[in-house]
Amino acid sequence: MIQLQNYFFEEESCSPSYNLNGETKRSLNGKAHTNRLGQEYKTFDVEILNLTETELGNIFHVISNLYPEIGNGEESVKFVDKDDNEYQVIIPLPIQDNLNISDFDGLYDVNLTLVETG
Repeated sequence: MIQLQNYFFEEESCSPSYNLNGETKRSLNGKAHTNRLGQEYKTFDVEILNLTETELGNIFHVISNLYPEIGNGEESVKFVDKDDNEYQVIIPLPIQDNLNISDFDGLYDVNLTLVETG
């Protein structure tokens, strides 16, 4: 079970991947040099199956807290993975690239990408 902000979901899968902030350049002789900026961060690809309309509404509520139509939203929301590790995450913009919803007989399957902010 995972937690996103104040809501709990039974995930089908939650795969973290590690990323590094940095810049890679090549020298004149072709050797690659990478300058790392900051720390590594995780990206989570979360799949949640068979959500009700209410549970789907909870995901939309989290999104509206991050990106309200008017004013400033939350900088990040709390995400707790199945191993009880806690992260501060966002759903990157554009939302349509990081949130996929499928409807099956009144139940919804959601694929969601979360990015750790620090």
